[in-house]
This record gives sequence, C-alpha cells and structure tokens, in this order.
Amino acid sequence: MATTVRHDQATIGIARSLTWQRRSLWTISMLLCIGAALPMGYQLCLWLEPPGDAIRHQLEAAAGEMRNQLVPEPSPRVLAAMRRDFAKREVSIATMPASSIVAVTLHGLDHGTCVDALTKARRIDGAVVVRLQSYDAAGDCGNRNDMTWWVMP
Repeated sequence: MATTVRHDQATIGIARSLTWQRRSLWTISMLLCIGAALPMGYQLCLWLEPPGDAIRHQLEAAAGEMRNQLVPEPSPRVLAAMRRDFAKREVSIATMPASSIVAVTLHGLDHGTCVDALTKARRIDGAVVVRLQSYDAAGDCGNRNDMTWWVMP
C-alpha cells in the first residue's frame, strides 16, 4: 500500500518558521523607523518654533544656570554654560564689574525676530529676572538688531 503525503502538509513547518522570521523582521524594521522618526520629529519642532519663543527658552535656560550657582557672582563655568544655551546664535555674554548682573547680547537679529522677541521675551520673572534693555516698541526694531537682556539673580 502506498502512502501519499500532500505537498502542503510536508512544508507547513517551513512556512511557519518563515512567517515567524518575516514577522520578526517587520517588527524590528518598524521599531527602527519609529526610533529614527522621533529625533527627526523633535528637530522639526525646534526648527518650526517661532524665533521669539526660541529666544525666550534660551534666556530661561541661561537664567537657570545663574539660579543654580551658590555665590552671586557668576563663575567662568556658569558663563560657559550660559553661552552653550545660545549655541546656534551669535551671542556675547558680559559681566558687570563688582556685580552679579550678566548682560546677554544677541547680535544680528532681523526685524521679524526682533519684534517677536520683544513681545515674547521682554521680561521673564522668576528666581532670576531677565529684562530686555532699550527696546520699548516694535518701532525700535530695525533691519539688523543687537538686543541685550540683563540677567539678574
């Protein structure tokens, strides 16, 4: 008596293992895509952030550096950390002699950025106060602006 085995039944174990391998490959590739998309989405959000909001966040971070120090006069380490908060901008940071006040000047801001920063980052109150110097209205903004904020603990 001859026994016949259908071809489908003989290869069903191989098909199951291939399905498992394909499913694993698909899962891994989806996790890699999601892992790559998250940092790109974050960078896109930073790129789309209005300039006034970005300047306000950078000034708040700089004020946070001042708040974390123990002595009122800023150390070179604190000033370097404040400079890193403005990594993508042309900035100068100066201390006042015999004072704990730090002047943060952003150089070369265009008219739109100046007006946006004027409305959103004129004054930031907290443990460390940040106040814009000498820009009172949008009419004070020119084509190229150097804006100075006083960071006062």
